[in-house]
Amino acid sequence: MIDKVKIGGITYAITRDATLPDTGYAGQIRYQRCQIVIAENIHPVAAQQILWHEIVHGIMQHAGITEQPESLVEAMAYGIMQVLRDNPGIVNE
Repeated sequence: MIDKVKIGGITYAITRDATLPDTGYAGQIRYQRCQIVIAENIHPVAAQQILWHEIVHGIMQHAGITEQPESLVEAMAYGIMQVLRDNPGIVNE
């Protein structure tokens, strides 16, 4: 997994945290800390999807969209991940 991602001009560090599940979340974007945290001990494929979920939250927040239904964020995250996997050259075209 990558260790940082740039969203809306801000670079977010990507970290893993064993205590995050205690909060009830598998992932969390922390805007003030410029950090995306993903729970440890999660399968790598699931961790990628969680990362995309948090990235979508970040994109929406930076666009000024404060109402972010989890169902919409989740659908976008799965959709983006699938398109990127099914079309590996898409970002270079």
